[in-house]
Amino acid sequence: MIALDCGFKDQSYFTKVFRKYMKQTPRGYRLRLGSARGPGGKRT
Repeated sequence: MIALDCGFKDQSYFTKVFRKYMKQTPRGYRLRLGSARGPGGKRT
């Protein structure tokens, strides 16, 4: 899990901090990132 890898012990706090700085949720970020990837999940 990304939150744990970044040193957060609480997933909800990670989401709160992520949203504050990125102006979107981690899920929204993943969805937008996914739309920037080509076939097979590779970046285009």
